Amino acid sequence: MLGSPYVMIGTIALYLIMVLKVAPKLMKNRQPFKVDLLMQIYNVLQVLLNLFIFYELMCYSYLRSDFSILCQGHDPNDVRLNTLKLRRPVLLYLISKYLDIFDTVFFVLRKKYNQITLLHMYHHSLMIFSPYAYGSRFFASHFTSTGVLNSLVHAVMYTYYFVACLKLNFDLSKWKKRVTQMQLIQFGILGIHFSLPIVLGNPCNLDVPWTWVAFSNNICMIVLFSNFYYHAYIRKAKKKL
Repeated sequence: MLGSPYVMIGTIALYLIMVLKVAPKLMKNRQPFKVDLLMQIYNVLQVLLNLFIFYELMCYSYLRSDFSILCQGHDPNDVRLNTLKLRRPVLLYLISKYLDIFDTVFFVLRKKYNQITLLHMYHHSLMIFSPYAYGSRFFASHFTSTGVLNSLVHAVMYTYYFVACLKLNFDLSKWKKRVTQMQLIQFGILGIHFSLPIVLGNPCNLDVPWTWVAFSNNICMIVLFSNFYYHAYIRKAKKKL
């Protein structure tokens, strides 16, 4: 999965074709499926998996005294035991991004097409590409922060999804709003973090073009999520007044 880009590219292409072309045709004359129990099991597994990934990534990166939060370069010759221990959470993180595709699958099966937005498809496609790029080109580098923050946010997000699936008799709108705020904060922190090597003069010899790509992508995510946040919460609140 990390040695060749073909699995990654093929998955993204197949994902977009299925979402945009095949799935709507398959579901056109069908009633929405009831997949609540399946979604509950999926969400619990995602919470546990992301918490484990977060724990291991932290243990073998930022909780190490020799891992810099300001500028951490990529050294392909670094075969120290603590560095190599990152292999398992990184591979699990990559696998978890493939599992995330089931978010879209459940939308399709329930015919919730309004939730399959440009932001949704872009985010899922990007999150299949990013772990591949990290694992194959930037292992144990400055970009480790993406997996650390993203796995923590996803653990909270899937906890919310699980509770929502239970359909309990209380209002979850405030929690839903907080999850979106957490995602925005995540991209803000990552944007600042990716700018540090550039601002500090790149003391760890990080790949500068890729650093700019990572920084620019986080700006794009902030714009897209801010647009979603405005329409989902601020604009709706104004209409109610």
